[in-house]
Amino acid sequence: MGEQDPGGGRKSSKSTKAAPEEATRRQPARKAAAKKTAARKTPAKKAAAGEGVTSGTAAGKSATTPKKAAPKKAAAKKAPTASGKTAPAKTAIKKATAAKEAPGTRKATGARKTAHPEVVGEKTTVAVKDAAPAKTIAAKPPGNESRAALVRRARRIDRELAEVYPYAHPELDFESPFQLIVATVLSAQTTDLRVNQTTPALFARYPAPEDLAAANPEEVEEILRPTGFFRAKTKSVIGLSKALVEQFGGEVPDNVEDLVKLPGVGRKTAFVVLGNAFGHPGITVDTHFQRLVRRWQWTDQTDPDKIEAAVGALFPKSDWTMLSHHVIFHGRRICHARKPACGACPIAPLCPAFGEGETDPEKAKKLLKYEKGGFPGQRLKPPQAYLDAGGSRPRPWGPGEAPARTRAAPGRGTVSGRPYAGTPARGTCGTIEGPAGVGTGRTGVAMTHASNTDRMSGTDGGRLNTEGLPDWLDPVVRVVQTVEPLQLSRFLPPTDGGGRQSAVLILFGEGEHGPELLLMERAGSLRSHAGQPAFPGGALDPEDGDPRAEGPLRAALREAEEETGLDPGGVQLFGVLPKLYIPVSSFVVTPVLGWWRQKSPVGVVDPNETARVFTVPVADLTDPANRATTVHPSGHRGPAFLVESALVWGFTAGVIDRLLHFAGWERPWDRDKQVPLDWRA
Repeated sequence: MGEQDPGGGRKSSKSTKAAPEEATRRQPARKAAAKKTAARKTPAKKAAAGEGVTSGTAAGKSATTPKKAAPKKAAAKKAPTASGKTAPAKTAIKKATAAKEAPGTRKATGARKTAHPEVVGEKTTVAVKDAAPAKTIAAKPPGNESRAALVRRARRIDRELAEVYPYAHPELDFESPFQLIVATVLSAQTTDLRVNQTTPALFARYPAPEDLAAANPEEVEEILRPTGFFRAKTKSVIGLSKALVEQFGGEVPDNVEDLVKLPGVGRKTAFVVLGNAFGHPGITVDTHFQRLVRRWQWTDQTDPDKIEAAVGALFPKSDWTMLSHHVIFHGRRICHARKPACGACPIAPLCPAFGEGETDPEKAKKLLKYEKGGFPGQRLKPPQAYLDAGGSRPRPWGPGEAPARTRAAPGRGTVSGRPYAGTPARGTCGTIEGPAGVGTGRTGVAMTHASNTDRMSGTDGGRLNTEGLPDWLDPVVRVVQTVEPLQLSRFLPPTDGGGRQSAVLILFGEGEHGPELLLMERAGSLRSHAGQPAFPGGALDPEDGDPRAEGPLRAALREAEEETGLDPGGVQLFGVLPKLYIPVSSFVVTPVLGWWRQKSPVGVVDPNETARVFTVPVADLTDPANRATTVHPSGHRGPAFLVESALVWGFTAGVIDRLLHFAGWERPWDRDKQVPLDWRA
């Protein structure tokens, strides 16, 4: 068997076994031959460079300019050789020619720096205004891969993806440039599916920029609430509509310079609109695109503008829009952030990162999403080619869907807390008694209690099981069966069924210090809730299923596995709490409770999302010395816990506080002990 080279070809196994002595003996002769033929080969190399790489530049500009040729030769003449002596003239010519073979490249050593022209032409969208010259942002070939080999490999990957996703398309429903730019702005921090479920009502009421510009912000906020961050998004879409009316006569401009001036519109949104509404080539650098091009070692840049320029230099301008679709489709379906399905990847032989994910073909197939995994897509009105290829429309479960029906749980019961018997607990557990079927919320109005399974109607009873739980979890089980929504929070989900459906896993286990909870700390680089401790969890994906049934259970386990590496097979789910609401992000959160029956190793899976994973003893959470009240500049006050070198506050602390209280584990603590927060919190 031969070994795979970066360009996709195979090297002979014999060629890799040459004796070191023979290689040393042949080296001087090869160098001499190369020097004699360097000047003669220069024209051929220039032609090859023009054929293999210049096609990635915009039409109307050549890969080199006469003015910069002289400086390159001069720089090459001054370049020292490995022995420290000045290189001969023929060697300098050879180095200059090599530089022309790879326009837009910066050599690894300082002695080989070359000044080269921009890799893009006039009217291109890749050049970044006020950015560093193109030579500082060009793709750097991985390892010993040459620039030409990198170009060949990158283009071959795109060709392979084009065969896998011939139906690749923007996954936002739109019928005009105005609808597309609004939908793209709304897609921030939410799924395309949720946007597609929201925009029909928005555009039915405000079909043109003039209508949206004159809209009542409060009415728009109610429509956009399910997409999250609805106040900021309302301000953006109304602002950009006013700008379109006042500056562009109600028409969406067809150039990036004007688009990025609109409120809420950045380069990514601009290129989505240009490429899909106007047919102007552009590269869409979203999170999937950034992650995959670095994983494939097309570039090591992290700045979106520099990634855009570096990747654009590898491809003809005419390929940019479909390249973006191919990469994003692949990132959403196969090459996931935390657990890529390497064993089911069609470009595995070309991927330098093969093996980061599941390599077993059968296990990898279970990780596929959307049409590749047999699940519905995100567009309510997908292209016919997508449907012909086996794709399907998603089942609507967005705004307007009727909430789950509940029924009262009969009878009254006693909730009895008991201390953990394994190791001495630092706190004691009390006893609380109260109605099991009827409770009184903060409003003082009696509320009919919904049983655990009825909170998610249709839930498979086999997924929730209280058999075999340790005795110390009995108080928590009783809380699950009896607690009322308003006893947990005054923020409850909208009655119209809106909001972003999500789930968190509240996982109890037993550690060396007794009962404990699993928590994680979000990465400090995240735009929202950076550095904040939280339960593992996140938004529901379409493949998780009905949010009124088993969807939250699947989502909680899936997110916990993706964020902490937890093995779901060792978790016994025993209950769910009533759905709660986070107004600032419009998340409708289902807390799912589990017992960590079989411990498995946990830790950070993706440092870009998680800073650390840790467990906290319940005894530390009940210790009055670790309790405090956070005070936000807005005036909001809430419970907090100072544990494991972390300040646990917000939604997570609120849920823990209520669980401890109703389980009878809470001990008196000083509520006047305050921890001030700043506006960044």
